[in-house]
Amino acid sequence: MWPFCYRVSTTGVEPARADAHYPLKVARLPIPPRGHFYFLRVRVYIILMHMTSLGAYQGLTVVVGLIAILFLNPVQIFIAFVVLGQGHFFLGYLYKIKSRKINWRMLGWYLILLLAVFSLPLFLSNEAVLVTTALLFSIHFFFDEARIMAGENNISIPLIIPPILLFFSSLLNNELNIDYIPESIVLSVVIFFSTALSKGVKELLSKEIIYVNGFTIFFIIAYFANLNFSGEAIFGSIVLMHIFTWYLFYQKKTWPNKKLNRQYILDVIFVNVLVIALFFLFDNGFMTEILSLLFLPVFYYCWAILHIITSSGTLWNSTKNYFT
Repeated sequence: MWPFCYRVSTTGVEPARADAHYPLKVARLPIPPRGHFYFLRVRVYIILMHMTSLGAYQGLTVVVGLIAILFLNPVQIFIAFVVLGQGHFFLGYLYKIKSRKINWRMLGWYLILLLAVFSLPLFLSNEAVLVTTALLFSIHFFFDEARIMAGENNISIPLIIPPILLFFSSLLNNELNIDYIPESIVLSVVIFFSTALSKGVKELLSKEIIYVNGFTIFFIIAYFANLNFSGEAIFGSIVLMHIFTWYLFYQKKTWPNKKLNRQYILDVIFVNVLVIALFFLFDNGFMTEILSLLFLPVFYYCWAILHIITSSGTLWNSTKNYFT
């Protein structure tokens, strides 16, 4: 028996497995959970994606505007919207240069327009320049808000008029004691009814129209509740909301491309830190002759008018498409 058993292979028919092979039970052990830092990163990512969704950042924009108009005094609002506004303007021109939308020929037209706009204080009072800027900026703001939410070719242009009317008439009432708010309310009601009859009630219920006309309701309530805000507070809160909206909008737009998003964040930080540093120098009496062209109210309004005019191509195209 012993010799026969000696001849039988100890490994059977199949070859022996390597020593590194483990029993199946070991391979099926429960996998330990990932560390807390991983889940923190996932939660931050989800929060950022929600914050950069349309509904979320429109809500955040409203919060910024309400904080500005309810809790900041006019001087604080003015400093905030001038400093952050100049950063917004600089970024706009920076990206136009990067995308080659400004060439040497266009630069000549920009310089002519710059001289024309900055000559306005020679013919108009500071209040008139503010009112002109506010009217243009209200058109720019409410159109952009609707365009971001609905797209360029899906905007009901007439339904953007009521918030513009109420914003502008509120500013006239608070800044110059000219009260056209009742007339603006009546005209707004006429616009709503005529649009409902011609286009249907559904036209009034789109999310962008509900959002922008929330401002219409706010200004009406403020009027009848005798809430008096300065012109700078009304205008400044709208400017801050516009700036905040566009920062979040481009954050969402560049988010899928990590390299582009990182460059965008660096550009925003660099430009705003630069403008804040320049304002600090101006506020402490350094280079006031030069920096006053950026930070004095009347010149800031000129920069705002220039920015609005050079960004109005999309508004013209959308208006033309709506009525043709």
